[in-house]
Amino acid sequence: MFNSADGKRMEKRGEGGRLKVAVIWGLLGVMVLLSGCATHSIFSSYPAQMESIKLQVSIGDFSGAQEALARKSKGADKILYLMERGRISQIAGDSEMSIRDFQLVLAEFEAKEEAVKISARGMAVVLVL
Repeated sequence: MFNSADGKRMEKRGEGGRLKVAVIWGLLGVMVLLSGCATHSIFSSYPAQMESIKLQVSIGDFSGAQEALARKSKGADKILYLMERGRISQIAGDSEMSIRDFQLVLAEFEAKEEAVKISARGMAVVLVL
């Protein structure tokens, strides 16, 4: 390959260049995975988001607190809110719902773990190339 400006031969990207690209993509992937709980809470702190739910629990309105958490458990902080909902169900004496929520939490953790493994395998393939 030639540089059009001065006609000198340019070196192709070697192993060091591939490694650098793989590391950059790997770091970006890790940052995306780790940002899950932080992204939704940038503008509103977790304690502020939980204030009304804590109030509902303190007055015994467990179903209202669970409904509010069900709405929140669809976003980036899904695992966090499912854990909260599972704990509130446990406090309310609803063992079945509590167990279901904690099973969902475990499934979410396993899915994220599998995604990290797949990402790591992809990085290994890139490093080999």
